[in-house]
Amino acid sequence: MDSKSIKILQECINELLGSKVLVIDGIFGEKTKLAMEKCDKTKLENLIKNKGNNKFFPVKCFEKPKSYKSLVGKFQANRENGNRWHAGVDIYNKVGTEVYAIEDGIIRRISEKFYKNVGAVEIRHKTYIGRYCEITPLKIFKVGDMVKAGQLIGHIAKIEGLNISMLHFEMYSNVDDKSPLTVIGNNKFNRRGDLLNPTDFIDSLPVKK
Repeated sequence: MDSKSIKILQECINELLGSKVLVIDGIFGEKTKLAMEKCDKTKLENLIKNKGNNKFFPVKCFEKPKSYKSLVGKFQANRENGNRWHAGVDIYNKVGTEVYAIEDGIIRRISEKFYKNVGAVEIRHKTYIGRYCEITPLKIFKVGDMVKAGQLIGHIAKIEGLNISMLHFEMYSNVDDKSPLTVIGNNKFNRRGDLLNPTDFIDSLPVKK
């Protein structure tokens, strides 16, 4: 393994363990070996793979927040006293934080009123549709525009009446289905049947430097 590959490995280990446990020096020493053994093998492999595939964590940050796995922010968390399920994951951050396209894609829909006073951008990526919600979309985009991996698409917005702010992210498998993603009464998510749990995918994404 060359020095560049070892540096990528060390960066991925730091992201998975949630702290700067390793110095990024490109040397596969005992500390790197021990830290590597603490990581989930599959998640580490996916993170390394995505480093080379030009995919990015969708929110600007130094370390990934844990909110998208929390009791209220995780996929399928209870809403409305259990009458509805959470259709995505919530990545908490400050109002105005940059939101990026995870990878290359084409904008399929832009909404200024996704929830209360905040908007959303839907992007048709190669193998899935990503719905980036509770943001203020950039005004420069229109439906049909192409976006690149890591490109700025908006900023986390202030939600009317709430003291928290976030990117709410949803994921769908049928890229060819042009129907609306929200379908009231279709299931406990009130979403299309091809809704996916995005948690492991979000786990695999490297933070944009």
